[in-house]
Amino acid sequence: MVLADLGRKITSLHSLGIATIINEEVLSAMLKEVCRTLKLEDLLDTCRCI
Repeated sequence: MVLADLGRKITSLHSLGIATIINEEVLSAMLKEVCRTLKLEDLLDTCRCI
């Protein structure tokens, strides 16, 4: 269930899926949101170890 909750919190994944052009700006915004969400869930340090 943790992954499902994270997926709901990362709203940029939806907009990335419907984007017709994925440029550096779009990708950067998505990665920032992923990192922010992982930090909030205290999972970022765990991901760095993998």
